Amino acid sequence: MKPCPGPQDKYALVASYIAQHHVGWTVRLPSKDTGGKLLVTDATTRKSVSLDVRFSQDKLQKHCEKHHVVLGNHLMAQGWWSLRKRDLENARADFWVFVVPSVSAQKDCFIIIPPRELLQRLHLIRGHMDDRIDVYFWPTKQGRCWETRDLPRAFDRAIDNGTYSNPPRDFSTFLNAWHLVAARLS
Repeated sequence: MKPCPGPQDKYALVASYIAQHHVGWTVRLPSKDTGGKLLVTDATTRKSVSLDVRFSQDKLQKHCEKHHVVLGNHLMAQGWWSLRKRDLENARADFWVFVVPSVSAQKDCFIIIPPRELLQRLHLIRGHMDDRIDVYFWPTKQGRCWETRDLPRAFDRAIDNGTYSNPPRDFSTFLNAWHLVAARLS
């Protein structure tokens, strides 16, 4: 399992991905970790988008071992984040980028979502929430992504084999959704 990157490394990982895949964009890294964000600008530097980066290790293997299940035919990774509700409510970044490296696929998965949209979706899934919110994202090889926190283990296989359906928990439109950033920059 890859070690979790330090505060600056998570920004560098996302900045490197953007530099490789979005040639017309410029990325500015924060000089220190103050809860700051990446700033992405278009080629003219007249339009910008701020990204708050959140990183997780791939927890898929650990999950399978803990629950004595064999998964991974279609799952790419499993990420886990502990968020604070007030951080989502007061977020200033345009998008939060959740990064989870896929050990099996040897690539990174990015869930790119506006923080207020994330908060609304989590309210739909959970109803009342305390300040601490645990979020589990499970991206699949078919380009799907599910939020699975508090989902009964009986649904693990359905997610893995592509038969699961639950619209509020479906975050597929945000998986590797760099087009959302591109739309803001155009």
